[in-house]
Amino acid sequence: MLLKELVNEKAVSVAQRRLFGIALAVKRGDKSISDFENQDAIKQIMKLPDEELRKFAKTKEKDLPDRREK
Repeated sequence: MLLKELVNEKAVSVAQRRLFGIALAVKRGDKSISDFENQDAIKQIMKLPDEELRKFAKTKEKDLPDRREK
């Protein structure tokens, strides 16, 4: 899935929601990017506007799968 295709959607898995939450925290300066293994993905996601990052990060985890099925 391309980054442009993700805009205006909600997270489709718990892993995706958490990744966007991490990217938002790094972008705000609350966390250091060096604390995480997937730095390239975080850097790409951080290019999105804060509002889009928040939409993904605030998605409720209750009914989401751990990982997206292919």
